[in-house]
Amino acid sequence: MSNSTLILSAFLLAWTLLWYTLSRLLQRMDIADIAWGMGVAVMAMLSLALSSDLSTPRIVVSTAGLVWGLRLAWHIYRRSHGRPEDARYRAWRAEWGSRVHVRSFFQVFVLQTLLMAVVSLPIIVPNLRSPPTDGEVNMVLLTVGGLLYVTGLLFESIADWQLARFLSDASNTGKVMRVGLWRRSRHPNYFGEVVLWWGIAAMALAQGAPAVVLVSPVLVTLLIFKVSGIPMLEEKMARDPKYADYIANTNVFWPF
Repeated sequence: MSNSTLILSAFLLAWTLLWYTLSRLLQRMDIADIAWGMGVAVMAMLSLALSSDLSTPRIVVSTAGLVWGLRLAWHIYRRSHGRPEDARYRAWRAEWGSRVHVRSFFQVFVLQTLLMAVVSLPIIVPNLRSPPTDGEVNMVLLTVGGLLYVTGLLFESIADWQLARFLSDASNTGKVMRVGLWRRSRHPNYFGEVVLWWGIAAMALAQGAPAVVLVSPVLVTLLIFKVSGIPMLEEKMARDPKYADYIANTNVFWPF
């Protein structure tokens, strides 16, 4: 195992313990959502600092991870600041009872750290590889990946901003968000999330990274479509009769 891999592994362990400890002190498991984006951002910069070649493509991909992570962490912090713990975590706290601390350590913080490491592969792997030889960087694929990333980031950022503005208006209480990007897709923020990670993976492949980096966008896509993204929100919103018309007239994912 290389020194760089050891350093990143040590960081992941320290990161897990840090945020778990904070969750115990604050009595809030939902700070794990903030740790998710910040962790990717820090790993991007740490792996870049450990890189033997600070080439432009590596800097671009690492910066892409940094921007995505910080934006998401700030968005979640602003959304949760001054409010009770997220309902999902409160439900787990009640369900787990006296074992909440053990289960939260493994099922929230350790699991999230492992997922975070896998999702970060398109950033980490190129940074820790040997410098690419002349002509190895595929500029066409790098450009396509960059365009996908920017498109996805704009979708995610604008959708989050539009939803936050909608929810902050008391006159919208009880209404279904269906304006702006939300008129085209029931989950435009998730659309942006998926697109941007496929873009980051494409930029990694453009630098000669092995196909294993595709595990990242595949995992993100599966999580959003099958686990903690769309299914969870759709189940919650389906209880609202007003949501039925929205479902009938708006795509669940694709904004077309």
